[in-house]
Amino acid sequence: PEFSYANSYYDNMFNNDTDNANSMKNYFQAASYDQLNVDSSFYPAPDGDVIVCYVDSQPRNYYRKQSLANPIGYNEDDYWERTDREHTLLANAVAFVADQIPTSLDIDGDDDTYVDNVCFIIQGSPDGWAELLWPHRWTLYGADAFINGAQVWDFNFQLENSLASSGASVLSHEMFHSLGAPDLYRYNDST
Repeated sequence: PEFSYANSYYDNMFNNDTDNANSMKNYFQAASYDQLNVDSSFYPAPDGDVIVCYVDSQPRNYYRKQSLANPIGYNEDDYWERTDREHTLLANAVAFVADQIPTSLDIDGDDDTYVDNVCFIIQGSPDGWAELLWPHRWTLYGADAFINGAQVWDFNFQLENSLASSGASVLSHEMFHSLGAPDLYRYNDST
């Protein structure tokens, strides 16, 4: 199915730089005292305002925990099975769009031969906390993916319905991890 929102909805969430706009761009401009500019581009390129999707060869249940109701899911006790499934999915998505990304787009601002960051937006709702289908930042060390000669490494994994409810907050939170920041909250009270 199509995404619930148009490309302009996501472009606003990522790139809106008007005063007081709730966007990732404005968040990092404010947090860095105008020292960091985060511009985002979208691929596959939209068709007007319609989002064009990469559709994987595996069904969604393949990326969910295995259960009696979902025998094709990953074994939650097998770290490598989950990792391989996620990394293969993302490497395939990168391969699908890589030739659409112009060489004039600076995807490696620090010239370290790695793409600075890629954010994947997955259709639908998140599953349980810390499961594969949950917003997170990670590195693509389990599969090779390249864009214009730069290796895709740091990535953010977002879910369509999670973004719809959280707006730029979780988006910015995960991007902050890509920049090296830890969680800015505690999981447990350590008074």
